[in-house]
Amino acid sequence: MNQYIKIIFILLVFLWACHGTADEIAFAQEAKSDEAEQIAPAGQDQADWLLLWTRIQKIRMEQMQKALQIDKDVMNKIAPKLNEIDEKKRVIGKERLVLLRKLKQVSKEKASEAQLKEALAQIEENQSALTRLKDANQAIIKEHLTAKQQAEYLLFQRQFKEELRHLIQKERQNR
Repeated sequence: MNQYIKIIFILLVFLWACHGTADEIAFAQEAKSDEAEQIAPAGQDQADWLLLWTRIQKIRMEQMQKALQIDKDVMNKIAPKLNEIDEKKRVIGKERLVLLRKLKQVSKEKASEAQLKEALAQIEENQSALTRLKDANQAIIKEHLTAKQQAEYLLFQRQFKEELRHLIQKERQNR
């Protein structure tokens, strides 16, 4: 796993060096080419940006397959479904930021109670949509993986995120 983490780290450092923030990285995950212009960090070629994220996703899936000992047929079934859910989560996350900015603006303008309630209701619906996607993700995992693999999946997801976060923090401290 360390070999893959080093590759991901190098890619993340490259992205960060191109002024990519953590939010831009999160939003760019699994980005489609028609959205790349809006997502890629300033000054970075959108095609390069998409290529990097495609590679990171491929590495993540390879690591997951190896760590969970998933056979190729099962992986071929679940990977597209998980990627589709990740894409939807990315869109919802992007919408959430817009909604939070709107709430901040409405809040600063001393908006009416009705305006605040409307903004809060939109954020609540956004959160509900995210919860539904997490439930769908879990249903896919339950359907295709054994109980042991399900447990390993949860641990893998957490470890993968923690290692990436740690590597990013370490690099920022070194700058």
